[in-house]
Amino acid sequence: MVENEFLDDASLRKEVVKHLNSETFFFTRHAIEEQEKDGLDFKDVLHVLRYGSPDRKHSEFHNKSQAWRYGLKGKTEENKTVVVIISFKGKMMVITVFKIEKYK
Repeated sequence: MVENEFLDDASLRKEVVKHLNSETFFFTRHAIEEQEKDGLDFKDVLHVLRYGSPDRKHSEFHNKSQAWRYGLKGKTEENKTVVVIISFKGKMMVITVFKIEKYK
């Protein structure tokens, strides 16, 4: 993976699975606070990361960090719709997590 290069959907899925399988990821404090606020747990977020779909609506280049942020949207095992925002700088960083009421 080339840093700062936008990943297409297939490359994004491959990169996420690679980091999950090698356990080279971490959650920001903000992500932990937001998941708790929305009644989500670690298992919920991992499920969306593994099985969710790329969500271009929530993907953008972040100027301050000079890195792409990608959204993944999916359902938890309890059928809650969740968006997870991630970025890559060596490891995969889970930036934030939030539950949405309707799957859009």
